[in-house]
Amino acid sequence: MRKPPAPFGNFYPKFLNPNAPRRTFTRVTTFLPMHLASFPPLFAGIFGVSIGDFAAIVIPIAGIVLAGVVAVSAMYFHHRRREMWHETARIALEKGQPVPPLDPHEEAEKAEYAKDRTADHDLRGGMVLIAVGAGLWLMLGAIAPNARYIGAIPGFIGIALLLYALLTRKNRQPPQDPPARS
Repeated sequence: MRKPPAPFGNFYPKFLNPNAPRRTFTRVTTFLPMHLASFPPLFAGIFGVSIGDFAAIVIPIAGIVLAGVVAVSAMYFHHRRREMWHETARIALEKGQPVPPLDPHEEAEKAEYAKDRTADHDLRGGMVLIAVGAGLWLMLGAIAPNARYIGAIPGFIGIALLLYALLTRKNRQPPQDPPARS
C-alpha cells in the first residue's frame, strides 16, 4: 500500500531518497518559514539531534558570527578611511599643498566623549548596574536558588561605581566657562 502524499509535497532531493516520487508542489497556505520548520534539517538528521537542539546550537553561533562580521567590517572600513587620508596627505605634500585635516567628525566625537565622561556618567552607570544585579538576583533566584549569586556581580560593580562617583565628586570642580569678550 502506498503512503498518502505529504500535504506540502516532497521537498527532499532525489539523491537522498532514490525511491521518492517526482517532486509535487501543492499550494501552501501557511507562512513559508513555519512550513519549512516542520521538516527536520539535513544536518539534524545526520548528527542525530532534534530540530530544537539543532536550532539551540546554530542560532547562537550565527549571532556570534554576525557580530564578528560587523565588528571586523567596522574596523576594516575605519582602516580604509585612514589609509585614504594618508594617501591624500602624501599627494598633497608631494605637490606642496597644505595637509588636509584629519576627519573633523571623528575629532568632534572624541571631544564629545571626553566631555561626557564625568561623575554623572559613573553615577548613572552604577545605578543601572545595581538595578541589573537586583533583577538578576530576583529572576535567577526564582529559577534556581544557587544561581541568584550571579546577580551579585553587576550589583557590586554598580556599588563600586557609585562609591567612585561620590568620592570623586567632592574633589572635582565644575568646569568654568571662559570669560566673555567685550
